[in-house]
Parts: sequence; C-alpha cells; structure tokens
Amino acid sequence: PMTWANIGIVAHEMDDQPLARSSLEKALAQAQVQDDPWIVAFVAGNLCDVLRSQGELVQAAEMARTSLALFTRLGDAQYTPEPQLILAKIALANGDIAQARQVVKNSVDTRVYEPRRSAAWDGAYARMLRNMEEHAND
Repeated sequence: PMTWANIGIVAHEMDDQPLARSSLEKALAQAQVQDDPWIVAFVAGNLCDVLRSQGELVQAAEMARTSLALFTRLGDAQYTPEPQLILAKIALANGDIAQARQVVKNSVDTRVYEPRRSAAWDGAYARMLRNMEEHAND
C-alpha cells in the first residue's frame, strides 16, 4: 500500500488530483485488507486532503476523522495536526466558525497558569502602566 500512497502523495503535489485520489484509494483498500492501522491512518490523512481539494467535504471529513482516531489510538500524536487542520478548514468552508474554533481548541492541550504571588504581579503590572503613562509622549 505504501507504493500507491507515495504515488498518490506525489500526484497530489503535482496537482494531478484524479491520479492522487485513485492511488490513495488503492492504498487505503490494501492497508485495510492488511489490517494495518498505522498505514490506514496515514493514507486516510492524505486522502482527506485530496478529497477536500476536490470539494468532497463529507468524504474528506470522514477520512480526517478516521486518520485522527487511529493516530490518537496508536499514540502517534505527530500525525494528528493535519487531520485536525482539515476538519477546521472543512468547518470554515461550511461557514461554521464555531465548529472550526472547537476543532482548534480540541487540538491543543491548553493550561491555565495562575501566578503564585498575585499581589507581586498586580503591583508590577500597576507600575508598568504608570511608567507607560508617564512616558507616553516621549
């Protein structure tokens, strides 16, 4: 399946979308027969980009979700941003800004950092604001 996948990737880069799609679909079928989840995830991730470029947004989203779910299950986080980006682009193409934002929000591990010495931070911030006011016309 990786031979077909590579042909599909190169064809996509060369803007031969019909060849890219057929090659990646062959690679996906072979990977599914071999029951190799990593190759299925990899090919589905590339196929979703091709499908999106052809305006096949429903199928592209399905492939992106497949790729994302498999790579997440496999613990291979380095490959999860691409399908997440495709899902966000599809949401935007459908005019759903809230969904696009949710996809982006879910794609990163966010943490809130609270200052341990908040009085010291508040005092430093107040001094900075006073300093900026004093020197605003310099």
